Amino acid sequence: MSTIDTILVILKNKNLKQKDLTDYLGITKNAFTDWKSGRIESWKKYLPQIAEFLGVTVDELLGAPVPMPDPQMQRLLSLIRQLDEADRLRLEGMAAMLLTDPKYNKKSAPQDA
Repeated sequence: MSTIDTILVILKNKNLKQKDLTDYLGITKNAFTDWKSGRIESWKKYLPQIAEFLGVTVDELLGAPVPMPDPQMQRLLSLIRQLDEADRLRLEGMAAMLLTDPKYNKKSAPQDA
């Protein structure tokens, strides 16, 4: 499967549209059409951004196995993508704060005797 085919499969699995990706990358629909047809390969320079948008690694885009999406995680990612950058940073701070809770810190968990 080609990298573009992999991108299309992941988009479908995550209930995303090509327009979502082109908007994220700031490219035209025609550019994506050219990628699909093989006329141009400028998608290569966008691999890190595409991987970030899709929540996968560049290796996965290049052919490594793609895990089946977790519906709850997909919903959360979809909501996060709708936030502006400032609110994403606020959310990141909130998540970091939550992770200071001892239940997430295996080192501070009680040891079995």
